[in-house]
Amino acid sequence: MSVIDARAPATPWTARCPRALDPRPLAAGDASVHLWLLRGGRDDPRLRLLVARYAGLDPAGLAPSVGAHGKPFLEGHALRYNVSHSGEWSALALAHGTELGVDLEHRRRVRRRTALLERSFTDAERGRLDGGGDEALLRYWAAKEALVKAIGRGIAYGLKQIEIGESADGSLHVARLGGPASPAARWRIAGFNPGEDGFGVLAYEGPVRPLTFFRAPD
Repeated sequence: MSVIDARAPATPWTARCPRALDPRPLAAGDASVHLWLLRGGRDDPRLRLLVARYAGLDPAGLAPSVGAHGKPFLEGHALRYNVSHSGEWSALALAHGTELGVDLEHRRRVRRRTALLERSFTDAERGRLDGGGDEALLRYWAAKEALVKAIGRGIAYGLKQIEIGESADGSLHVARLGGPASPAARWRIAGFNPGEDGFGVLAYEGPVRPLTFFRAPD
């Protein structure tokens, strides 16, 4: 069962980033997933630099392709990556040989909450979220968003195809996954704590993988 902690993701963010932003590319056969946190927003040029370094390519010549639903990928390359933005922060996930999705959120007031619940959450989810605060809703949203990004369809996949369950201890899991990406057992989700009053979820396909966290220097 894939589980994230609904209240405080237990996986710590480890500041292991070299000052030069020159990571060693993932070796062939390395099953690790690397997650980077950067303060710089959507246009941060370091995002492109990191993808190129991991792929072993010249950043100037990096030319990602875009799937039918907007997911970027490198044609003919085993490296997979995904990025999420929240305010001035970005999270970048990279790995070989597995589809990835990542979602980064910061605590905030959810506007049009009732409409969002009706449109994107199942009856069972709404039963748990109707009486909760915006943070609980955003954690469920982050789990769904990361998963549909990993699947490669984004919200066009249909967020009600996914049902997030909650255990007695507050941990979340994928209770149900409909549609062509099913069954739920194909996918893993993992919570991570980036600090800065935020939280995030990583989703990927296949067996459990080791995760390594980096925070880029400001």
